[in-house]
Amino acid sequence: MPRGGPRSNKPTSLKVLHGTARPDRINGDEPKPQPIAGDKPASMDYYAEKAWDYLAPKLEKLGVLTEIDGPLFALFCEAYGRWERARRRLQAAMKTGDNDKIRQAEVSVEKAEQSARLLAGEFGIGAAARSRLSVETEQEEDAFEAFLKGNE
Repeated sequence: MPRGGPRSNKPTSLKVLHGTARPDRINGDEPKPQPIAGDKPASMDYYAEKAWDYLAPKLEKLGVLTEIDGPLFALFCEAYGRWERARRRLQAAMKTGDNDKIRQAEVSVEKAEQSARLLAGEFGIGAAARSRLSVETEQEEDAFEAFLKGNE
């Protein structure tokens, strides 16, 4: 039997980070994959690899990027790579003054940007998404508490 109401497009981990998770609406049997991104695809270009190397460890630490999210995250990284290459083509076209090349490059930049923004939202990437996050930070145990517990 189908569930009523709108379908949730946000993973539970992001709901928890955003502070919008309600216990009565969380699936207790939801699969919980390991918070690792997996291997970086070998076919990535330079800019996509840079995005992966920079963001994957940070998203893993937040628990947003898991072992089964790797392919989707790779798509985000590839979209970022397309955006970076298109942006560079636009800069080069602007130096030549060729209006046709400038317009083609502008369209490429816009399409790549849209793809990257859409996929970034899946992982809570972006200033607006970060402003809604409330992450519990690990408190370091002070030396006196460690001494009392015998954890010198």
